[in-house]
Amino acid sequence: PVLPPTPLAAAGNSGSGAVQAVSRKVYRQLRRAFSQWPPSSPTSLTPLISLWLSVIAPWCPLFAHTRKTAIADVSGGHGASGAATSHPANGASGGAGGGGANGIGSGSLGSGHHHHHPHLNLQHALDAAGPLGTAAAAAAGVMEATAAKLHFGSGGGRERDLTGATSRELLSQYTYTPAWRSHVLAHLPFYLQLIPQFVSLSLSRLKYRPDVALRDLDRVLAVLAAAGPELLRELRVAEVSYNAFARPAAAGGRRRSEGEMGELAPWWLEQVQDFEAAAASGSSSPGAVQPDVAGRLFTTDSSGAAYMTCLLLRSAETLGQPELVAALRQSASAVLPLEAILPAAVAEQPRQQEGAFGAAGASRFPRAGRWSSLWPSLVQQDPRLADPRRLWLHVYRSGGGPGGRQHDPLLRPIASNEVSFLVRPLVRASARVNAALGLDVPYRPGEEEEEPPEHLGQLALLWARKRGYRVNLRIFAEIQTLVWLLLLVLLGYGMMRVLAATGGAAT
Repeated sequence: PVLPPTPLAAAGNSGSGAVQAVSRKVYRQLRRAFSQWPPSSPTSLTPLISLWLSVIAPWCPLFAHTRKTAIADVSGGHGASGAATSHPANGASGGAGGGGANGIGSGSLGSGHHHHHPHLNLQHALDAAGPLGTAAAAAAGVMEATAAKLHFGSGGGRERDLTGATSRELLSQYTYTPAWRSHVLAHLPFYLQLIPQFVSLSLSRLKYRPDVALRDLDRVLAVLAAAGPELLRELRVAEVSYNAFARPAAAGGRRRSEGEMGELAPWWLEQVQDFEAAAASGSSSPGAVQPDVAGRLFTTDSSGAAYMTCLLLRSAETLGQPELVAALRQSASAVLPLEAILPAAVAEQPRQQEGAFGAAGASRFPRAGRWSSLWPSLVQQDPRLADPRRLWLHVYRSGGGPGGRQHDPLLRPIASNEVSFLVRPLVRASARVNAALGLDVPYRPGEEEEEPPEHLGQLALLWARKRGYRVNLRIFAEIQTLVWLLLLVLLGYGMMRVLAATGGAAT
């Protein structure tokens, strides 16, 4: 494994080689599962989620985020999964749990505990029966050992009594503290990479098992929401620093921010590359796991966790699960920047075709003529905004959206003067061009002093970022633009014919 910088390694066991070796194997297991899990599978994800939560929220015991409905779902699902959630079935489970809990769940900074890391047992347990077969056993051991370490028992009367209580009442008792900071920073890929992957998986599962998909995603986000704003602030700052460094040098990347986060950014990039390569190599389905090193937890583009959660919430509104949708909306709003996402992401009716959910859903836009329905609160405050033109100017030009934000014109709803089947590819092309050029990153005052532009190209890109300029190819989807282009082509063709005829007559 890639070892962290000295300050983080010296802060606690979380950055040690033994812990990182275990973390790499657990990440590989989770990443493969979230990428390859069949959306229609009746097998429960509860053991994997419990294993994952023991990494991203080790301060929260198992019973606090396990609901009675989730346990019933596990017991009624696949036999191996159901057995794994109650008690470890064999020695391999216990061995895996010991390694997982000691190596990951208890890597607290300043917690005062020092543990051995029997990662060889975990490796044997994870590799013995395939990529998904032993995940339940490993998760069961992690849960048992984590609960025992935190002195909450593993299957005792207290856990059974508290399992049926309201989840948020229990979760509010277990919040993130600075003692876990080194653990969080040493396991950043479990947040920035796996959470968006899990949201994408939940979106694909929604069509087949809506109640389970909503409940599983809410379980993860509710734990993070209850952890408190300090954890989210740490993750947000870390993601900004990491993404600023992870971008290609040609796009203005490889730049360290100041402070501890800037010092950790190069190691995070190496860690993510190592973890992603481990997940992709040796996969049961070649090409099923595509390495992706970008942090997408708090980003607001179409591949970010917030955008996909908006799509999931909107799609779930028609599936008859109002309580679960409301619970997920509460948790997601506390963790993800849903308010910064264009409401177009949640306004369109879910598609009815096969395979409508998943990656393809990130390109959906509302149909023309529904702009006022996207902003009912604004229209109620000012009835004049029912006019689409006034509403567009208010939201996209004057920063009149919720919170005074000026929303992205590139992601505006499809207008009546646009060809819908051209909008989607042009928006995707614009986003890729802006990402490649670094124009999607806000300008930070003084960044040119830290690293002056080396050539005129970087200077031009810096000038454009200062003024908020970006590439927007969407104009070529407007009907009037297409008409003008057609007229110009016809005019050019006519002029060429005239010149050709004139030249022929002269000869």
